[in-house]
Amino acid sequence: MHIQTDDLSQFEFDLIEEPDVAPSLPIILLSTATGLASGILGLYISYRAVGLGAPLSASVATLCLLAGLSISAAVLSILTDSRAVLANIGFSCGLILLSLLFFGLCSLMGALAAMLILLYGN
Repeated sequence: MHIQTDDLSQFEFDLIEEPDVAPSLPIILLSTATGLASGILGLYISYRAVGLGAPLSASVATLCLLAGLSISAAVLSILTDSRAVLANIGFSCGLILLSLLFFGLCSLMGALAAMLILLYGN
C-alpha cells in the first residue's frame, strides 16, 4: 500500500517505518552454513556417486555452494522482510572466504610445525 506523504501530519509521518536495509547477522551465518553444507554434499555426490574427476567435482561443489548460499540468503531475507538480500549474500561470501583463508593459514602453520618436529625432534 502506497501512502501519500503530503496527506499525513508530521506525527503520522514519523510513525511510518522504513524497511530494514541493514544486513542481518543470523541470515549471514545461516546462509553461510547452508552454503558450506551444500558445497560439501555437492563435492561428495559428484566425486563418489557420479565418479567425476577432481576438477569437475570441485567446480560442481563451488556451484552447489553458491546456489545454496544464495537461495538460503534470499529465502531468509524474504521471510524476515529484509531488503538487504545482496548485502547478506555478499557478507556470507566474505565470511566463507575468510574461513578458507583461516583454514589455509592454520594448515600451513601445522605443516611448518610438523616439519620442525620431524627435523629437530628426537
